[in-house]
Amino acid sequence: VVVDAESREILNILPDRRKETIFSYLKSCDTSRLQMVVMDLSQGFKKAVREALGNPLIIADRFHYMRQVYWAFDEIR
Repeated sequence: VVVDAESREILNILPDRRKETIFSYLKSCDTSRLQMVVMDLSQGFKKAVREALGNPLIIADRFHYMRQVYWAFDEIR
């Protein structure tokens, strides 16, 4: 799912999570004003974003960030 983080508007729903699909989608969009990307930090996503957009600020989305925190707490317990 591709969402405008400011307006929370769904922009598109991609058919899969493959790096090539994400790369192609990003290259087909006007990303000239894009400054940051909020996303799941999977390596495939990061590679697609970097290859398509250069070096925008990449921010972990809240859900995946908190999941990592919970997993770390579980390991400590």
